[in-house]
Amino acid sequence: MISCQYLLPVIHFERTRNMNEIEELQKTVREFDRHAELLRHQMLDKIIAGEIGKFSSEQARRLTKHHFSHSEMQLLSYIENAGAETAYQQLTQDLEISQGMISRYVKRLAELGLLDRYHKPDDKKAIYLRITSVGSKVAKLHKMMHEAEYNHYAEIMAELPAESIKNTIAVLKRLMH
Repeated sequence: MISCQYLLPVIHFERTRNMNEIEELQKTVREFDRHAELLRHQMLDKIIAGEIGKFSSEQARRLTKHHFSHSEMQLLSYIENAGAETAYQQLTQDLEISQGMISRYVKRLAELGLLDRYHKPDDKKAIYLRITSVGSKVAKLHKMMHEAEYNHYAEIMAELPAESIKNTIAVLKRLMH
């Protein structure tokens, strides 16, 4: 029969090992999030620099001065894909962005001349948004950024064994449940 006094160091070792693995996983996920955000900013800056000739000199100056957040770009793309107009209230329902942040982003994007805010003559209460021609160009830059990001990760993943990718996906899915 095995005494508990001999099991305690083994249990402690296992718990410590698991804690270290959990901490390492948490640290890696945080680092990946920071890396992915930095990578998006770098890609977007590079794309804007390459496409800047499609904008007037005043627009180019304002766009290069403004550091777009991914959420701002996502909002522009959403409105671009919605068509002619989007009800402000629809953004708060469809995007995973708080109403306060949407208000802030809409204000900034309107100040940059990328969005128009307006009321319909028959409904003075609701706010509607329409993307401008410049805003439409910027929304396309967002799409280009995601294509570049996809290609970047596809290149890296092509070098990894398929089994490693499957295992990583399986672990992350399991941790989410």
